[in-house]
Amino acid sequence: MASTTILREFERIRQALARAGIPVHIPWSLSLRDCGEIVITADALPDRPLDYQDLICTSFHYADGRVGAASSDLPLHRAIYGSTRCRAVLVCRPPHGMTLACVRDALVAGGWSVPVVDPARLPAGRSVEAEVATLITARPVVAVRTGAFVVATHDPASCLAAIEAVEAASVRELTPR
Repeated sequence: MASTTILREFERIRQALARAGIPVHIPWSLSLRDCGEIVITADALPDRPLDYQDLICTSFHYADGRVGAASSDLPLHRAIYGSTRCRAVLVCRPPHGMTLACVRDALVAGGWSVPVVDPARLPAGRSVEAEVATLITARPVVAVRTGAFVVATHDPASCLAAIEAVEAASVRELTPR
């Protein structure tokens, strides 16, 4: 079971995403590496403050009885934890970032080059999860052509700052001059 500290951190991120204009009703997921397990948000998050039932504890490498309600992004989270030393992973879909990710091959936000993974351009047999996990070892943010942004850092606050930078840069890019 997740600790009270982890629950508070997850709820703080949920509220900050909402304040940043990132719709929390659109699927998003947050996970933390904690004591040899992954604590990840449930697949269908309610429009209310998070509770313990909204957090799922599961293993890094295999399916267990606890994954049924976990976010459908769990395979992506596992791939990232398997190839990095990061402690937190956030997957969300900021509205303006989604727009740009659908038409660009790369974005620039927060001083980072954000590559956009296009599932249609991957070599046969290469999964989106494997490609993102490889790219994220060299930068904190990777986008997927479907509009998902993936952030992997050492703490949830850094994840949120990265997503806010992506959304702010995307708004600037899309604003007519």
